[in-house]
Amino acid sequence: MGNEKIYAVSLVTDSDTVSLFLAVNTNEFLEKKNEEKDTQDNELFAQFAEYFPGKIDGFDAITSNTK
Repeated sequence: MGNEKIYAVSLVTDSDTVSLFLAVNTNEFLEKKNEEKDTQDNELFAQFAEYFPGKIDGFDAITSNTK
């Protein structure tokens, strides 16, 4: 990871504790994710709005930065 700054570390397992791994996130990766356009969220919100009309007025107010 070089000079990246770690902000979160987690030990992850499944329900049977068969698999176990260490997950690490860095500030640099988080900043990169926040800058990316996430079309999947918009598609999911559109599906939600289709099934529950009138519940969501706009998608922009719902999404926020990852951090």
